[in-house]
Amino acid sequence: MESELAWLREVLDPEEIDASGLHVVGIGPERAQAGLAKILDSQPAPSEDPVLFLGFAGGLYPSLTVGSLCAASQYQTLAGEPVPANPELLARARQTSAVRSLPLHVAPFLTVDQIISTPQEKAKLFHQTRAASVNMEDFYLAQQAAAAGRPYLSIRAVLDPADQALPPYVLGLAGRPLAASGRALLKPWRIPTLLGVARMRRQAQRSLALFGIAFLIQTLASLKEQPSSG
Repeated sequence: MESELAWLREVLDPEEIDASGLHVVGIGPERAQAGLAKILDSQPAPSEDPVLFLGFAGGLYPSLTVGSLCAASQYQTLAGEPVPANPELLARARQTSAVRSLPLHVAPFLTVDQIISTPQEKAKLFHQTRAASVNMEDFYLAQQAAAAGRPYLSIRAVLDPADQALPPYVLGLAGRPLAASGRALLKPWRIPTLLGVARMRRQAQRSLALFGIAFLIQTLASLKEQPSSG
């Protein structure tokens, strides 16, 4: 969603945004895959440039709090073989975490086909899979990137921890701030919940922005250290 990249857009200048290829791909596997396909098709081939996905996730580990950063050790669903993480990008993520003192939880990511919103659902999935977090895109995007020969790394910031429920009306307004404002005016008793979710979203945004910028800096530094050819 645009809200997941909002802080990055604020701190990067337009030239840096163009150079890094900052895009919004959408919610859910179909939209995200179509968005990633459009990005990959628009770039010169062949290319081995990595794909860094930054997004929110629901927390499954009980110890994760709002804004906790997670990196996938593998991408999995409730059925089928998992997609392994790219070892080079995962190592770079760990290095970024250490250099910038940004705690990073490395563990499996679970991709599901519907939003998981209650503590009971999250607890069941945690005990079933031991995944750190849950989302609706990563497994399919990792498959798609691998098929295109592109290294893939997903970094997720926890929006709703394992013990936090998100009401259905909040989930339906994801990425729609104007609609959320309008609904709040019509149903003012929901305002405290919406304000609380807005604070959670800002924390998660900040975590993603801090890591995204640090990762870009670390990547550029490593490229400069590589000996030039020719």
